[in-house]
Amino acid sequence: MTEEREITNFIELFNGEVIDECRGGSGGERSSPDFKENAFTKIFTENLKENGIIEDAECCYICKTTGKGNVKANGYYYDENTNQLTLLLSLMSDTNSKVPTPSEIAQLSKQPVRLFWLAITDEGIYKDLEPSSSEFSMMQRIYQLKEEIKSVRILILIEGIVDGMDKLNKIKAVKEDRIKFKFDIYDLRRLYRVTASDERFEDIQIDLATQFGTSLKCIHEKSINDSYETYITVFPAKILNDIYDDYGDQLLELNVRSYLQAKTKVNKGIRNTLNEHPEWFLAYNNGITIVATKVATSNNHDGNLQLTSITGMQIVNGAQTVASIHRAITVDNIPNISGVNVLAKITTVDPKLLNMVVPNISLYSNSQNKISEADFTSNHPFHIKIEILSGSIWVPGQQSRWFYERARGQYQVAKAKEGTEALRRRFEEKCPRKQMFTKTDLAKYVNSWLLLPHIVSRGAQKNYVYYMSFHNDKYGRDWLPEKDYYLELIGKAILFRETDRMAAELRIPALKANVVTYTIAYLRWRTQGRIDFKKIWDIQKLSSALEETLRSWIPQIHQKIVESAGDRNHGEWCKNAECWETVKLMNLNISDSFNEEINVNQPLPTVGREEERNAESLTSQDRENIALVIKIDAETLFKVQQWGAKNQSLASWQLGILHTLQGYATKGWSKVPSKAQARHVVDIMKKVVVESDIKVEGFN
Repeated sequence: MTEEREITNFIELFNGEVIDECRGGSGGERSSPDFKENAFTKIFTENLKENGIIEDAECCYICKTTGKGNVKANGYYYDENTNQLTLLLSLMSDTNSKVPTPSEIAQLSKQPVRLFWLAITDEGIYKDLEPSSSEFSMMQRIYQLKEEIKSVRILILIEGIVDGMDKLNKIKAVKEDRIKFKFDIYDLRRLYRVTASDERFEDIQIDLATQFGTSLKCIHEKSINDSYETYITVFPAKILNDIYDDYGDQLLELNVRSYLQAKTKVNKGIRNTLNEHPEWFLAYNNGITIVATKVATSNNHDGNLQLTSITGMQIVNGAQTVASIHRAITVDNIPNISGVNVLAKITTVDPKLLNMVVPNISLYSNSQNKISEADFTSNHPFHIKIEILSGSIWVPGQQSRWFYERARGQYQVAKAKEGTEALRRRFEEKCPRKQMFTKTDLAKYVNSWLLLPHIVSRGAQKNYVYYMSFHNDKYGRDWLPEKDYYLELIGKAILFRETDRMAAELRIPALKANVVTYTIAYLRWRTQGRIDFKKIWDIQKLSSALEETLRSWIPQIHQKIVESAGDRNHGEWCKNAECWETVKLMNLNISDSFNEEINVNQPLPTVGREEERNAESLTSQDRENIALVIKIDAETLFKVQQWGAKNQSLASWQLGILHTLQGYATKGWSKVPSKAQARHVVDIMKKVVVESDIKVEGFN
């Protein structure tokens, strides 16, 4: 199949995703003029995130006419490591499917630039916007960052194929006042080439002679079997900085990029060397490892080999070195950087082997740190097993099943393969779009239930990386989920999506995504996790009692977030653990009907007086106490007992209760504590979390 035909198929699938997103209703109000544009922006940015072009993005439509011309943006993202603001600009084809011309795009690219200057005016234009709107949140965030932002990347997304894209992609960066504006343009052809490549990155080309007016001395060695070639060279730090400034995280191999998102990109030791001993940097630093598809060399007048260009450049080790140098120059303004050099090993590999070889080079290059243990890709055995389970387990009634999209676009591809319109309709009946979920969706469902709403609020990609780091640390690579895990996961998916639906119906504005994850985390916290996900799976919906409870909580949680944020940006406040601590302190009402529901399957005491072991003798508070206590593990009970004895903070009878319950916990709580035991342990744990550093599930 020719590339043009493949591009046509890709565009059909892409448009199908946009239509499905519009049907799903999450792109905005259906009646609003920006509804399709929001859906287009969301699908486009998800493709870019999946392929590492951007780390994250907050979709937000704003379009205004000002005295200096039109201003517009469709979303934004701020990178704290590089102090770079990214502004999205979506350009839709007109009613006749006419795509903007290069000259029109060049003119329209000025709109987000004007918006930036408007956002940082002394008056703060955000103050004139509705405080509960997403526009307010974006404009306020830009205003609050005005002293920190060093550069602005205008990322232009085009609905269609542009003739003359080569000219557009050569639009030069411009500097206005102290801000450098860079332009990056994607039409659907360029997006196809990014997503279709097995290499998972664009072919970054560095022409040292043209871009930097220099070449680098190097030594060259071929492999024994001619399958790769290696070059050793030394990069001036300034050149590495400029390359990173232009391409950012696109330079980093996918797993390296994800690992650094989970940890930190900037190394303090590297920064200290740059600041205090720049002349020793080459000696102290291990250098960087680069993989490329091609390098060009020439011989200088002395006959020495020199490197002139690199094609397909990817950093597989030493990413912290490059990111730290970039921050030292652009943010910290560290002097005397001109003499700093960085050792580099460059390996060229046949493009057909890149997908196999690059992860291995990354793995072995990084064998001294934990990146060798981490796998953030869709090829992780966990994701493969979830995909297998989703393809084999039908919902009760055998009419449909959930579809796990392990890699972006799988759903549309599977539907397209059905061939005829009738078969595609049948596919949608078996696998409704509303029952499709992605790996970033999975991470949202699980982390919300793990009491991490502040992590979920940091964006899909950061939350996913956090989740996979947790998963790899807790389970390792070899653990595989089984049917029970999958059924509970779908129960969590239904809970999340139904909460999202209710928040939309209640017209929760800009913070809807944040309120949803906070509401679910609060549900776990308030009920001690006593939600029957197997029942939710069985009926494929929430009970009326649970839905009624959530519907009453959503506006109150939204109000608490807004009030507790004060003058801070509401969206940024949601990313803070302190926000979650504030929400946890709420004492929202649980209705009698919901209280009965969560008590149904709770184990009754097996110790204590016989008349106190039946359900009728237990109050709602008794049940909460028992539910809290039987979630505490034996190790924690032992730590608390030791702490209480050592510090004489607990009475001997309290230590005795802890010792008894430690025995219950060791045997998997085969014995359930009495209501009196549970009440005493709850009181002890409340004291412990205040007076010690011991972490107790359900109390911290």
